[in-house]
Amino acid sequence: MVSDLADLNASLDEARPAERDFRRRYEGFDTEQARVSRLLELYRRRERLAVERSQLDIPIPRRKPDEKAAAGLDGPTAHTYAQSVQGVLEAWGFHGKPTVSFDHEAQDIRLKGKERSADGKGVRALLQAAMKVALLVYCQEQRRIHPGFVVLDTPLLTYREPLRSKHGELSADEQALKDSGVAGRFYGHLAALSEIGQFLIVKNSDPPAEALALANVQLFTGEPDDGRYGLFPRRRAG
Repeated sequence: MVSDLADLNASLDEARPAERDFRRRYEGFDTEQARVSRLLELYRRRERLAVERSQLDIPIPRRKPDEKAAAGLDGPTAHTYAQSVQGVLEAWGFHGKPTVSFDHEAQDIRLKGKERSADGKGVRALLQAAMKVALLVYCQEQRRIHPGFVVLDTPLLTYREPLRSKHGELSADEQALKDSGVAGRFYGHLAALSEIGQFLIVKNSDPPAEALALANVQLFTGEPDDGRYGLFPRRRAG
């Protein structure tokens, strides 16, 4: 029994070098397999990048000198946007029933089927403001990207003094707009939209009294030592 155990130990001692060599070669195979797997993945990535690069190398077709760029809105988008403009005008209490449609040829809105250019300057200014505000509302409702602020330059041009204005007397539609009292509702509506955007209104006449409680009014005097000089600080000499 003792001799059998001694023989078994001797056999194990003889087998240990072979076992160590086998284990070393096995570990080498495992390392080599991992290296080959990484190389195969790199080859696959190179092939994908080569395909993507070949797509980038496709020349961009250029328009011919007399070819116009494709522009404009598709029918459903134009209709939805026109409805947004109509909703804004209704919120402002625009006189009459402001039925708005979109003119695909002119890429502009129509009010009651009439071109916007056919209205007086005051009405055109208000419609232009409504289009800008409606774009913000449309983008918010349709989850489209919008910078989140709107700049309106003299949107209430109708509320001018005809005798002192370079635009002259009020036209009939301008007078109807002025008599409708849209100014207060205009500021109220923009205040209600303050959660989705910021509105910067530039105008040369004082806003109505009811608007002062809804808006931050900043007077630019143009005088160096009287209030705020302008949108940008006055540059000091020297």
